[in-house]
Amino acid sequence: MSDAGITTVEVSPFDNARFYEACDSERLSHDTVEDAVYARLDQFAEKGDKLVDLIARHCPIVVTAWNPMTVDDDWIKSVAQRFACDLAEAFAEDFGDPDGDGDEMDDAAEAAFAQAVAPLIRATAADCNVWQAEEVQARAFDEDVVRRMFAKEIAEEEKTTPATKETP
Repeated sequence: MSDAGITTVEVSPFDNARFYEACDSERLSHDTVEDAVYARLDQFAEKGDKLVDLIARHCPIVVTAWNPMTVDDDWIKSVAQRFACDLAEAFAEDFGDPDGDGDEMDDAAEAAFAQAVAPLIRATAADCNVWQAEEVQARAFDEDVVRRMFAKEIAEEEKTTPATKETP
């Protein structure tokens, strides 16, 4: 089979991100670069402003790409070890020798419990919604790029905006 006519396109981490933000927001809600840029322009909009004028006044616009943080194996192991430690402590408090040294659950039993509970933690985490995100990359979009991004909206705006006559 020949590779003729096939072009490999590199996709950057920015292009593969889950969220995009151009404002200082506590919540990441924009799924596209265009939505993030529009939200930024909307922050500056006042009644009667035309989109093309907002673009001219406020570009370049910096958009930051974000991805939800990954629940990695180190985190899962850490939580499993905390559970094991909490279990050993609770067992010692409730069932241990009050005059003893808290050795009711030995290190091997704690390790076995941590290893057994880790898959349950992993499965539970997989069903959870990760809210925390990490920055992937930022890009600045200049006026020309933003105009092209909103060419359809600008054209529509020009159709609906009455032309003004200059007075001599």
